[in-house]
Amino acid sequence: MKGQTSCNACIAGFNCPIAGLELPVPCVEGYYCPAGTHPIPKCPAGTYNSLKYAKAVTDCYPCPPGKYCEIGSTAFTGYCDAGYVCTGGSAVKTPTGTFDKTDYS
Repeated sequence: MKGQTSCNACIAGFNCPIAGLELPVPCVEGYYCPAGTHPIPKCPAGTYNSLKYAKAVTDCYPCPPGKYCEIGSTAFTGYCDAGYVCTGGSAVKTPTGTFDKTDYS
């Protein structure tokens, strides 16, 4: 607004990458945008966010079982490797712990 003496904080769910914007831009997939935050944080490893306007880390969903999600994912990154068990929320395709069917009768 012309003649304004201070800027408003960016609202949650939006990004204000440069000072003086008249309109903020929607928070993009794979990120979340708390009010007044810049730079915007990526969703943590083991989670993903496929929607715009995420406001908090709780808008990043746990990676589904059998899959893994790298930091800033908009969907699952890939499937876990054979012999590994991904119970959900996995950040890598080879999580600690293995499954070997020969251990069972």
